[in-house]
Amino acid sequence: MTRSPRWWPLCLGLVAGFPASAVELTPWLKFDGFGTLAAYRGDDPVAGARSDQRTSQYTSNKEWRFDGDSQLTGQFTLNPSGPVRGVLQVLSKDDVTERFKPRVEWLYASWDISADWTVKGGRVVAPVFLLSDTRNVGYAQTAVRPNQTVYQINPITSLDGVNVNWAKAVGGGNLSFEAAFGKTELNLTSGKIDVKRTSSLALKWSQGPWTVRWGRSDFRLDGSLPATQAALNALSSGATACTNCATVLPARFAFTDIKGHIDTLAGTIEQGDWLVQAEWTRRLSNSALVPDIQGWYAQLGYRVGDFTPYAAVGGLKVTEGPLGLQTHPAAPASAAAANAAFEHYLRNPNDRDTWQLGVRWEVRENFALKLQWESIKNTRAPFLGMNSVIYSPTTRPIGTYIGPAWDGKMNVLSVNLDFVF
Repeated sequence: MTRSPRWWPLCLGLVAGFPASAVELTPWLKFDGFGTLAAYRGDDPVAGARSDQRTSQYTSNKEWRFDGDSQLTGQFTLNPSGPVRGVLQVLSKDDVTERFKPRVEWLYASWDISADWTVKGGRVVAPVFLLSDTRNVGYAQTAVRPNQTVYQINPITSLDGVNVNWAKAVGGGNLSFEAAFGKTELNLTSGKIDVKRTSSLALKWSQGPWTVRWGRSDFRLDGSLPATQAALNALSSGATACTNCATVLPARFAFTDIKGHIDTLAGTIEQGDWLVQAEWTRRLSNSALVPDIQGWYAQLGYRVGDFTPYAAVGGLKVTEGPLGLQTHPAAPASAAAANAAFEHYLRNPNDRDTWQLGVRWEVRENFALKLQWESIKNTRAPFLGMNSVIYSPTTRPIGTYIGPAWDGKMNVLSVNLDFVF
């Protein structure tokens, strides 16, 4: 039986009692809050789906789960009307290790140097994607959650460092620039990532209904992924008669000082009742531990009174090159099959296509109820050993699973109530 998060009854009571606007506690202290009550269900009996890489559990076999997107966040702003401000944002959302234990998402001092320039220092947003500022604010988004064909590629939401913003009216539109530099660490379903240094740069141009955004983020990190390390150890032991593993694996799988970057391009159009949103991203690195990958999605919505039906398509493709593992010619056929399975597993070719249909209903001011159906089709068989947004059991010789194979297809149904107060 799936248990609801322990704070749900409290959250429901708070939602019913809070006013539908930010609370100015005093002239120098303001409180904002937002949250989501969520339920989702995957229909496949073998594989499962998570709402995020940092979500501890997955849904499968038509099991309803109530963690996933569910969250409650409070934000305090000190001296909200002044040029120098302080911000504390505390987030309670499912996490691989801490579950719903509240964590500090933002904690920074902000200074408006001029009408155009703002500097923030402390724990600040990591401005990687179009929706980075509102990634945890479901109410600010049309769909149930940011599309994972893009947002899976970088799970980092905040960093400890500095954020600089510049914005100015130029040529009939608005041009803005955002840069951030710092470090962070996070736990994923596959292990732990220690980001020693990351920097992001984003340029955004808005004019009328149009917005275009370009971004680049560079990173340097260490990774601790136990399952991957175990697979490498098995190959290096000679158990599969691999003849080139001793040279290929150390060259391709660095666990420390991994360097790479993420490129992004996004655009939105809000023309009358039409809503269009699209993003593309690509990640490259010098280690197959953080494989080369690219993803995209396009979303179309249309407002009809209090309802906004929408549809989206997306794709994810791993572009990491083959390892080229070789088997000793005198070894049995089972050894060659094992090496082929290990190569597929280590490259993690989680390629997939997705289709979404959903509707957003403005139930009342500052409350939105969303229903979304998503079809997921993984496109590169065999579908084994995935443990991210998509989960599938690891078969022999890598794992111990001996049940029916997954055909690469599943459907996920989500129901979310988003609110701000």
